[in-house]
Amino acid sequence: MKQILTVVLLMHAISGLAQRVPYADSLLLDGQYTEVIRWADREKTTNNSAWTIAVMTRKAEAYVRLGRFEEAETLLASLTSSGTDSESKAAVDIAFGSLYLNEGLYEKSEDKLESALRILASSTTSDLYLESEALSYLGNLRRATGEYAQAEEFLLRSLAQREKLFGNNSEWIAASYNDLGLVHGQSDPDKALSFYEKALGIYQTLHPHAHPKIAIALTNIGFAYGSLELYGDATTNLEEALRIWESIYHDAHTTKAFLNLSLGEIYRKLKNFNSATAYIEKSISLYQRSAGNKHPDLSAACNALGNVMVEQGKPGKALEWYQRALTSNISSFDDQNINHTPRMQGYYNGRTLLNTMLYRAQALEALYLARTLRMTDLVKARDALMSCDTLVSQLRQQIANESDKLALGAIAAQVYQNGVRICVEAAEVALQKRDWYQQAFYFSEKGKSAVLLEGISEVKAKAFARIPQPLLEEERQMRAALALATTQLAKKPSSEEEQLVREHLYQTQRQYEQFISRLENDFPQYYNLKYNAAAPTVPELQNHLDGNTAIVSYLIDEDHKSIYIFVVTRKNYRVYQRPLPADLDRSITGLRNGLVFNAKEPYRKSAEALSGLLLPRVPGSIKHLVIIPTGRLGMIPFEVLLTASYKEEKIPDYLIRKYSIRYEFAASLILQKSKPAPTRQAILLCAPVKFSEDDLNDLPGSEAEVQAIDALFSRHQYERTTLTYARATEDELRGTQLNQYKYLHFATHGIVDEIHPELSRIYLSGGDANDGLLYSGEIYNMELNADLVTLSACQTGLGKISRGEGVIGLSRALAYAGARRMIVSLWKVSDASTSLMMQSFYDNLLDHGDMLPSGDLRTAKIKMIESEKYAAPYYWAPFVMIGY
Repeated sequence: MKQILTVVLLMHAISGLAQRVPYADSLLLDGQYTEVIRWADREKTTNNSAWTIAVMTRKAEAYVRLGRFEEAETLLASLTSSGTDSESKAAVDIAFGSLYLNEGLYEKSEDKLESALRILASSTTSDLYLESEALSYLGNLRRATGEYAQAEEFLLRSLAQREKLFGNNSEWIAASYNDLGLVHGQSDPDKALSFYEKALGIYQTLHPHAHPKIAIALTNIGFAYGSLELYGDATTNLEEALRIWESIYHDAHTTKAFLNLSLGEIYRKLKNFNSATAYIEKSISLYQRSAGNKHPDLSAACNALGNVMVEQGKPGKALEWYQRALTSNISSFDDQNINHTPRMQGYYNGRTLLNTMLYRAQALEALYLARTLRMTDLVKARDALMSCDTLVSQLRQQIANESDKLALGAIAAQVYQNGVRICVEAAEVALQKRDWYQQAFYFSEKGKSAVLLEGISEVKAKAFARIPQPLLEEERQMRAALALATTQLAKKPSSEEEQLVREHLYQTQRQYEQFISRLENDFPQYYNLKYNAAAPTVPELQNHLDGNTAIVSYLIDEDHKSIYIFVVTRKNYRVYQRPLPADLDRSITGLRNGLVFNAKEPYRKSAEALSGLLLPRVPGSIKHLVIIPTGRLGMIPFEVLLTASYKEEKIPDYLIRKYSIRYEFAASLILQKSKPAPTRQAILLCAPVKFSEDDLNDLPGSEAEVQAIDALFSRHQYERTTLTYARATEDELRGTQLNQYKYLHFATHGIVDEIHPELSRIYLSGGDANDGLLYSGEIYNMELNADLVTLSACQTGLGKISRGEGVIGLSRALAYAGARRMIVSLWKVSDASTSLMMQSFYDNLLDHGDMLPSGDLRTAKIKMIESEKYAAPYYWAPFVMIGY
């Protein structure tokens, strides 16, 4: 009896201790992190290791939220051997997952969180609390990496677990709703708003009205209304949040400053400049009194007031505020002279600085146009944008979070568009026009190169070929360290901490520069793909061209409704600026619909409108065009544009009838392609013919296609490998030494995933060890050495498009893998007509000895145009050649 009583008493003691863990959780939810650390230090450890770990993991979480990552890691490392039960091990893994998530080490975070879920799944007891925490962190991890659908899935699972534990009206449920709101904040403000309002409803039942959590919920709701451009509702919620904070903080405080700034921005959008100025000036005063004269948030407020001045037609006054933004964001810069600019170093928040320099350039341009007409103002504007260019390169190295990547990409697009416009404006009045026009081309190409880097970064680094895993891990660690250091600086630490962080940042940047140099030497393909944003000069391109070829590159300036066309030939260089039609998207859609559905009138109207807009004059000696489209222009085949008015009674004057046409992503890639062709004269042909997927039709014509091409190459003494039906598998492909083939031809279905480009895929036959899908990520991992890869498949030339971007789909993966040129398709086509055109193309190619493949494709298309059965562009226009 005594022994039983002892056990019961011990159980009660442990239960009593365990009941006090929610106290620490409540402190964490309230943001009282220092108090959590004090609580953990007060708690006496017991012989129960589970309790010790419960206490110490909460202390580690407090360290994490305070940014004291090294202390958190040291503490967690000491716990790894303490817990023997599964829940304790899972708790430590979850705490590590939180630490790595906040450090930007996303793969390490995922490994720990997935490990925790595996431990909990194999346990004989169920711990819904730990499971809900692991799922919540995984959801926020997916949000950080831009995988929003998966983020929502994890967070909803966590919410369901928390509802079982805590009911429908608790802090935990409100926290889940806030996280779900953040997931939808950019893509679906309406949905975000519904989650924020649910969180607010819970907080209102748990807390008095003047409570920080209610103020935070109101702020989130205000921002959601702002995203929906419902500015009245936005100001109502933000002003109520401000009243709460004013009742909590009677003195100057950064939270009050932030809300004043936010309200000022809303009133600026409403064109109520008096209210905007009053709120932003109060924000500036509050920041100065609470944080001092050196703080990145103060810099953002100065930027905002400068923007108000620009919109009121006061660019000179705006420049004074932008100068104050510079002095408050750069530790060693205090010069208030608007003619003096600092070097792009020693800053607290790089993105805020990037905005300042962009706004400065725009204000100088406005000053030139409205007041001075002094060329020096345009020179200063150009120089400010060159500083932005330098800064974009720096910031790209420091980013780990996907939303930060998107934000940087959007600002970079504005920088380069502004650079083109200002240089063209200067060229119109300059004596040395050529220099300004060449600088305009530089900005245009930097924009395209930056887009390629951003697009490729969406494919996880582990997918890339021939890069040792330790090197990839070293890259991830350094990027995470740079991101962490810059985040710490953006929080404006104390002077002593700032010195330590800046020294660490400097050393890490030096190591990263050395690392990139090593990549350039040892892995040039990977370097060019992820780091080489160099823009070629016009003379460099001209030296690369023959006398019959012209490069035609496009850039769209959405904000100023202009399109720029750059024409580079061996002896000439011209820039055209044309108004951007409001119905451009409609014309592009009309053209594609007219082609795909074989509707002549929609095609005619759209083709004539687009031809007048997009086709520049080129010298009469030009026979070949290299098109470098921008954004949604990459969705149309330029071959179908018209060089003369459309007439029903004759064959239309398609552009393809006058020129051979090929495409590139950026001019920089033209100079990068210098790899010699393989010596082995061989072709690999692949056609699964039959498909088990319900939504995919069989392609009986593809068998005849590859057989006919096989016969053509046989007559020219080529080695041939033909894989059809069950042999057309991944295993067969990988066993054929693909880098030994000069030509690769895939006659199959293909799909481009516009949301997740790494999931774009080519369909093969399934086998014992593979799924019958060749993903874009797997193509990056191949080693090709082909002069030409043909994807005789559906829509393989499309890809993801957003502001400033080109199309990045399967073709970019093939280019990285080593394909010099590719033929891809822009829409579904009859496999019978495709077979005929491909046979005609290869027949021309073999007859001409591979002199100009784009010319051979042109000849095949013209043959179809002149036929009766396949004359419509629907049959021949979707196939385009990418690659110089």
